[in-house]
Amino acid sequence: MGFELNFIFGLVILGLWCSALRIATESGMILERVCDYAERLPKWLFKPLIGCVFCMASIHGTVLYFTYFNIGLIYWPLFCICGIAVNGFVYFLIEKLRG
Repeated sequence: MGFELNFIFGLVILGLWCSALRIATESGMILERVCDYAERLPKWLFKPLIGCVFCMASIHGTVLYFTYFNIGLIYWPLFCICGIAVNGFVYFLIEKLRG
């Protein structure tokens, strides 16, 4: 697979991962207690970890980028910026399907 397809595949995985993690930490879900505990963290740390699906692209996107691609810093900002849009789109689709 070419780099472009890997890049797009990575973005889709990032969107699914962040959306699933955000939904799993909502009230009544399996990771609700993790979210309750994490809410004690400062807002600048809580949101990128599990609090905001858009903000999650920064930390989770960085980890995915450097473990999956590991090609250096050149495409890393682009991956995280595109990850914001993909995360929002995937989360929006999932929320629409959930009703």
